[in-house]
Amino acid sequence: MSSSHQISSANLHFNAHGTPIADDFDDVYFSNDDGQAESQYVFIAGNKLTKRWRANSCYSFTVAETGFGTGLNFLACWQAFDDYLSQNLATGSKQLHFISFEKFPITTNDLQDAHQRFANLSHYASQLRNAYPQQLSAGCHRMSFAGGRVVLDLWLGDVNDIMPTLSHHNQGNVDAWFLDGFAPSKNPQMWQQSLFDQMFRLSRPHATVATFTAAGLVRRGLAEAGFEVSKQAGYGNKRDMTIATKTALPQSTQYRTDSSTEASSVAIIGGGIAACLTAWQLAQRGKQITLLCADEQLAAAASGNRQGALYPLLTPKPSELSQFYWQGFRQALPFYRQLSELAPSIRHQWCGLLHLSSNEALAKKHQEIASIGYPTTLVELVSAQQASALSGVTLPHEALYYPDGAWFCPGDICQFIGQWLTEHGHDVRLNFTVKALTQADDNWQLTGPETLSAAQVVVAAGIHSGQFEQTRHLPISAVRGQVSHVPATEASQQLKTVLCHTGYLTPMTTDDSASHCLGATFSREDKSEDLHDDDHQTNLQRLAQAMPDSELVNDWQTTPTEGRVGFRAVLRDHFPVVGPVPAWQQIEGMAQTSVLASMPLQQGLFVISGLGARGICSAPLAAAVVTDYICGEAQCLPQPILDAINPARFVWRRLKKNKPLFDQ
Repeated sequence: MSSSHQISSANLHFNAHGTPIADDFDDVYFSNDDGQAESQYVFIAGNKLTKRWRANSCYSFTVAETGFGTGLNFLACWQAFDDYLSQNLATGSKQLHFISFEKFPITTNDLQDAHQRFANLSHYASQLRNAYPQQLSAGCHRMSFAGGRVVLDLWLGDVNDIMPTLSHHNQGNVDAWFLDGFAPSKNPQMWQQSLFDQMFRLSRPHATVATFTAAGLVRRGLAEAGFEVSKQAGYGNKRDMTIATKTALPQSTQYRTDSSTEASSVAIIGGGIAACLTAWQLAQRGKQITLLCADEQLAAAASGNRQGALYPLLTPKPSELSQFYWQGFRQALPFYRQLSELAPSIRHQWCGLLHLSSNEALAKKHQEIASIGYPTTLVELVSAQQASALSGVTLPHEALYYPDGAWFCPGDICQFIGQWLTEHGHDVRLNFTVKALTQADDNWQLTGPETLSAAQVVVAAGIHSGQFEQTRHLPISAVRGQVSHVPATEASQQLKTVLCHTGYLTPMTTDDSASHCLGATFSREDKSEDLHDDDHQTNLQRLAQAMPDSELVNDWQTTPTEGRVGFRAVLRDHFPVVGPVPAWQQIEGMAQTSVLASMPLQQGLFVISGLGARGICSAPLAAAVVTDYICGEAQCLPQPILDAINPARFVWRRLKKNKPLFDQ
């Protein structure tokens, strides 16, 4: 198993006071007397949060914490933020973004025991435990609460390993630090100079730090990193605690203002799942959305299939590609669960997914994936007998089993979001084809049936995302896929899971059509939008090869007459393009650079495309990445993965090799 995946849960016991004690550090997680009061005094009051929330000119305020522990600091901060919001101030922060790092996460059961001490936080604590990751795997676990008003990014792993991989927007992301963790004498591995240096790098001007300790190495480390450091009276019996501030550049204002976060209007070009989920997430961050769909209805193109499978793309060796899709899957699960609870109209089924080892290549690949040591809550290799029991039909092969796999109707998701946007004062335009984009002053002009204006633009138009002058150098290709709709039979109705092989078969739809989706073909050359009998036969033959002599195959000997054709947007390296659009003309005159993130950008223009056949899995994460860029917030992906999906990566590679930057 890759060391990047290995996460060990905390070893702890509870003392006579009911306080959790970390066995590996011989230290308490919070004060025996009143842990919540200590948290409020040291971190919330120490950072003057309530005052700063009132004075903050930006929509979101970011707190970062070293050492999540029991989540007590997060819960106390959430409660304090709710108390502040209850004042109904016209200005000030409207969203709390809380980032925390934890090397040894506590299990859900231990969390529940620890939370018993804080009855007045039970409303918040129960929500945290419900959202808490079941897979204690390395990386970022993003949780959203209170309709997106509170966002928690829980990074699992060593903080000193994670922080250097984090990107930051302009002059930083973090407004206040809770410098927590076990005492420096108990946990010297964390309290390193590199930690303080990374904190300074990630901090915005005027960011503050508060910590319970007054140890000299902490004060000296913060000062050496660049913070202005002072002491104040500590909590309870502690004589002193430490506070610090990142001094601002002379032109900086007293409280954070950032032009990119102040621009409230965003136009999104597209009507598929990537466009709609981006609109949804940006609207929840306080942006005014205009969604521009060229078709008569949302999800009329590649997102229009009846059933799309939800599962991650894992590779035989740990790679950035599998990390991206695993992170996407982790983010998609709670996102779709919340969305489907809000909208019962979204057809879906949390049924699990089996990827059959139906040929030698797949069998070898699946064995290698299983050997990596992913959590069994994510994926495990099961025998043919186990796969048959899970699926409800007889299967001749072993399989990779994804217990949290599912299928969703992407069109239902798009329709719900479109209706929600309209009901909440946003603008959804159908039959609106954007012909051109023009930058004028600080806004973009979008020319179509009429000319619209927006401060920022997201191009999420699938295969058409490269049609503009500003996006034409993105190497997006169109791949035709045909799905067959086969009628449910007595045998097929027994199918309980999604089946993948060299194609896929879904369980029966949950509507009146009583059919299954069988697919899908893959053709770069065929540009026809018509259904082909040959492609229907291809879908049937692939199923027959995976399940010879199966009743399912025997029942579907007749060529289907129904189906659907869609064109997927893909890129040659299998990653999507997600992020700011490069400024191509400025790149032409550049010298070589080893830093992809330093490439010049077109201000206020972003793209999401190339999600291929896995948009259901990757669209929530892609939407979150672009939303974080637009809002100037901390990303939930490390820099190497952001680089892997960066729209400038292709021209950057050519620049490094002194090759012509663009295809003629």
